[in-house]
Amino acid sequence: MEAQDHDYSYNLVDAEMEENKLHITVQRGRSLPPVKRCSCCPSPQYHCPFCGPGFFKPTKLSKIKIHMTGHFNKAVCYGDYTIHR
Repeated sequence: MEAQDHDYSYNLVDAEMEENKLHITVQRGRSLPPVKRCSCCPSPQYHCPFCGPGFFKPTKLSKIKIHMTGHFNKAVCYGDYTIHR
């Protein structure tokens, strides 16, 4: 049985494209995704980028910051990434 040679080189462009395809709960470094104002709510409300509206209803900015801090405190760091729960 012959051993086959494999090309294990990793192209930087491929790495950047792969990073763009990561799930929203996987962030580079110790960071959270930006919180965006909802355009579908009548008053200025914010959605959690991780939770669905059935679990965490849109709310004001101060409450979403507290909620996101909870995600950050439960996050797992792996290499250069943070995986939020």
